[in-house]
Amino acid sequence: MTTLVATMENDENNNNNNNNDDLTTVKFLIHYQQEATVTYLPYTLTIEALCNHLSSICHLTVTNPPAFTIKWLDESLDAITMSSQRELNTAMRLYKKHSSKELHLHVFSNRPEQPGLLCPGEDPLIYRRGARRWRKLYLIHGHRYQAKRFSTTAACTVCNDRLWGLGRQGYKCLDCRVLVHKRCVKQLRIVCGTTSPQHSKLNDLNEQLTYVSSK
Repeated sequence: MTTLVATMENDENNNNNNNNDDLTTVKFLIHYQQEATVTYLPYTLTIEALCNHLSSICHLTVTNPPAFTIKWLDESLDAITMSSQRELNTAMRLYKKHSSKELHLHVFSNRPEQPGLLCPGEDPLIYRRGARRWRKLYLIHGHRYQAKRFSTTAACTVCNDRLWGLGRQGYKCLDCRVLVHKRCVKQLRIVCGTTSPQHSKLNDLNEQLTYVSSK
């Protein structure tokens, strides 16, 4: 199964913690089919903007009203339908109140036959924490990264230090092949699909690396 972890932050919000004393973004974990997408969206988000984001992330057709269903999980892991600004505000308020790690959304490409019923294909077991394992992809500043274990020949595009050690030390963009430390990823401002001289030089060097894909 694939997890698409997408981050959409403002430059001034580059720290990735839930400091609820100065909350300007909300970390959404969006589940759709076999993918889960993490994205940071403004705390002032409207339901219309959220639907547009979900349509883009999940490759759904934009309609008014949306033809898909959004459900969010409360602290008890109960799935609650989200279809109005009031329901979105409630979910974000509780996210802030409980200092939650992320706000879980589940998206279904259809709607239930009647209010209160499950959507076609909806399995209540998917809401159990830890019920599934995900292979993670991260979308940060337009790059699609995958966490990797690198050999000692790999170098970070941002700081030029080596990408090695225990665990998955950094990310590799699946599209432009740029390599970065996890700690440096938000500092990278190279647009995916373009290169800088330093980027090209490091790419040539890093083509020699070997890596082990995360499971």
